[in-house]
Formats: sequence, C-alpha cells, structure tokens
Amino acid sequence: METVSYHDIPRTILAALLDFDGPAGDMSPRPLMGEAIPVTKHQLAELYAGNFIELPKDSKVTLTPLFKRVAETLNNPATNVTFRIWGADNICGETSLLFPADIIDGEGVVLNQIGQNYRIAAPVGTAEMLDLLRPIIPPGGENSITFEGHFDVPVAAVLFGLIDLVRQDKTSYFGATEIYGFLQGQWGLTGFDSLVTYVAVAGILPHPPSLQEVEFALQVLLDADMIYGNTEDQYSVVARMMPLVEGFAEVIPGVQWQRVSKDRDGELLCSNRIFIIGNDGLILSFAQTVKGRIFIAAVSRREMLDFLLDEFMMTLPRPHEEKPEPPTDLTCGTCGSTVAVGRKFCTKCGASMVQKTQSKDISQETSCNSCGEKIDHNKKFCTHCGASTG
Repeated sequence: METVSYHDIPRTILAALLDFDGPAGDMSPRPLMGEAIPVTKHQLAELYAGNFIELPKDSKVTLTPLFKRVAETLNNPATNVTFRIWGADNICGETSLLFPADIIDGEGVVLNQIGQNYRIAAPVGTAEMLDLLRPIIPPGGENSITFEGHFDVPVAAVLFGLIDLVRQDKTSYFGATEIYGFLQGQWGLTGFDSLVTYVAVAGILPHPPSLQEVEFALQVLLDADMIYGNTEDQYSVVARMMPLVEGFAEVIPGVQWQRVSKDRDGELLCSNRIFIIGNDGLILSFAQTVKGRIFIAAVSRREMLDFLLDEFMMTLPRPHEEKPEPPTDLTCGTCGSTVAVGRKFCTKCGASMVQKTQSKDISQETSCNSCGEKIDHNKKFCTHCGASTG
C-alpha cells in the first residue's frame, strides 16, 4: 500500500481525532497532546478534504479506514521507535515511528511534531525506516581503532570530558577543577561538538559528576592507564587514546536510537543506543547496560548496521498457546489396539510404534538475491546479509 502523508494537523485537532477512535493505552503519545478542543464545522470540512474523516452525517464523525488504522496505532502502539539524527549545521531532527505489532510486520506510523502541529505518514515499514536513517550511515571503510570500556557513568564522563578538552588544546594538561567546570557547562545534549554530551544522554545521568566524583574518577582512570598526570596534579590522555582525540571533527554527526515495546506479559522492553560518526570509519557506540553503567566501544560500519537490522527484525514474543496434555496411550496404526506410551512395538500384532521423522523439504528454501545464501522462503530478510527478499 502506498504511503499517505498528512501534513500540519494542529495538536488539539489530532487529539480530538484520537479521542473519536477510543481510549489511549500506556504507550500512546496521546497524553502529550494535551486537551482536545471541539472541532468546528470549518475544521470538519478541512479534515474531510484532507482524507482524515468521512463526510459527516447527522454531526457524527467517522474516520476514514486508513486514518482509523493510524489512530488505532497511535492510541495503542505495541512498538515505539524514536530516533534523533544530528550533523552538519548543528541541526537535530527527531522522528517517532509507532507500530501496532512488530517492526517487521510494518503498518507503522511516522509522527513528527512541528511546533504545535504534527506531520503523519502511514503505513511505513523497515524500508522507509532505512531511508530515514540512510543519511547518517557512513560510507564503506572499516574502523581501525580498538577501544571499549564498561564504565561507571561519572568515570566515563571524566574520561570523555578530558578527551574533549584535549581535542580543543592538544598541548595542555587539565586539573580536577577545570574538568569539573567543563562537565558542568556541557552536561546534557545541548550541542553536537562534545563527546561528553553523548555520555550524559546514554548514561541517563540527570546531573554532572560532583568535584569529589571527578577526583575519584581521575584516580580510577590513572589506575587503568587511560590518562596520566604531571607533578602539579594535572592530567592528559595517554598516547593510545589519541586516536579518539583526532577522530572527531568540530561537529560530531550521529544517531540516537530508542525502542520501547511490550512483551507478552505487558512488560516494557527498552533499547537505547547512540552511534557517533568520526573520521576514517571511526564509529563510537554508547549504551547503558545497567543503571549507572555505560558500555562504550569503537565499532565497525557492519556492526552498526547489524544492530539496526536486529532491531528491525526484532519480534515480540507471541502469547503462549494452550498445549493439549500428552496422550497416555497410543493407537497401533496396523491393528488398532491401544498401546502404552513408550512401547516401541504393538503388544498385540508386533508392528513398530516408532514414527519416522520426515526430512527437511528443501523446496521450502530459496536463495538470497544479494549474497546467494540459502534461506527459508518465508523470511522477509536474509539472515546472512540482512538484504530484503521482497
């Protein structure tokens, strides 16, 4: 089905249309829209012209079939993806996609807020998501830098704050007080020119480290041989960390991916990852592992794509089907006698009770158009290279 776009619908009007459809669930963006207002006759005419509603009869509002599916998804999404892309000109774009089930099943809705208005496109699937993400995915070329660490967030903040300071002045050393002041000024995603802003967002730490935490983190980093100090208690990064200093330009492009979905018990499952793009194939990945801990690693373009493809192909657990109790007895296929479970032969006629397993039907396999590997014909994506089989 062709994607249909709905442009610049006021927040209060969209809220009213969603209320026409029914109550909103706990993952719905509807509460963020505030109070709905009564829709005027003039606005009803505009909504009809925009294919939001059918021609009103007896003052009754009926959503068009397509927009009803949109409203149902916005009111009760099972998967909610938000990603933010930033890059040149210090501009950040944010897109939300909501799905009635799994990402792989499609039928998603793009919801973008522009001031007090919303722009909507539906239905969308993985192909459209890749189109939205494609501008930030780096071209070919492999990262040659090896770096990974599992840090307490304040320790990661001090390390990357120091890296930022060295990026600005490669010949200087910096004391604990200077690092503390820098973190105070840079905390939060307020710009795109410092590495430490991504530590703050990925680590979900609402406030910067205290001076005491900075001093403790410096000692941890000294012990780990990631920084070194001079006789005046001032610090810089060791030589093996310099590729991180040199790998990023003044503006650091990247993408933040956030997914929230429900499991079969209604529990929320969350995924949050930030990738920032440097020079010569350098990509840094930031991910919170447990509260207060963050894993940071230099990854390849392939690893970044693998993560995104895994997220696209992520399926929600289906409800358990009630399985019938296993039979206590079997029936002989030769003479019809009842035979106890576990018997290999019928006790009356001697026929074998062992069922032969059928070999795999190779006709159920097909070849990937991209890499040529054999895959199940029902798969929508190749499990070897991730290419679409459509």
